[in-house]
Amino acid sequence: MHPGIWLIAARNTEAWVQLQFDAERARADSALRSVPGLGAGYSVNPAPWLTRLNIEGSIGRKLDVEADRVGRGHQLLVELNLRAPLGRFGLETEQRLERNVVAAPDGRRALADTALQWLGVLHFDARDSLRAVWQSTRFVRYGSGEALAPSDGRGRIASLVFMRRVGPGRSFAMGLSRRSERPAPGAAVQWEREAFAKLSFELGS
Repeated sequence: MHPGIWLIAARNTEAWVQLQFDAERARADSALRSVPGLGAGYSVNPAPWLTRLNIEGSIGRKLDVEADRVGRGHQLLVELNLRAPLGRFGLETEQRLERNVVAAPDGRRALADTALQWLGVLHFDARDSLRAVWQSTRFVRYGSGEALAPSDGRGRIASLVFMRRVGPGRSFAMGLSRRSERPAPGAAVQWEREAFAKLSFELGS
């Protein structure tokens, strides 16, 4: 149940505040835990060059899945989409930040989960485009006196893809991607690299 207030205005503007009476399970066989909170959000499409701004947040009780318990916490999501002409080309970018924090029973921070993403698309014409993606994640579990050991893992993904549309429902893509993971501070970074080509098409019904 999410009782609240919603406001709608020009330029696809939306604003809301709501009470959140939710319940979640850490696993299918674990207890159902109450996670009440207060959430708010604001989104707008203010200008041709700023096609979307979205901000959402919540505070209250959050579920720590690994520890299978509930603690005070907060969540934040920010999304920003931009568009700009570059001569005969067009450029679009999407930026995203998401962060979740949960406290330990004694009030100290138990965990912080952060994810960043940047997406850029350069449109050469109606058929050809170049897409770049960068993602970064970090999960930190602090030594807050619980049974779970402290940890600090990071991961990154980057890719570059050229795409050509060759007809209705048909496209060809080729690109490169690189993934890295560092499970703990001082640990060796694990790398994975890939080159790929893909042809996709839609079959008529």
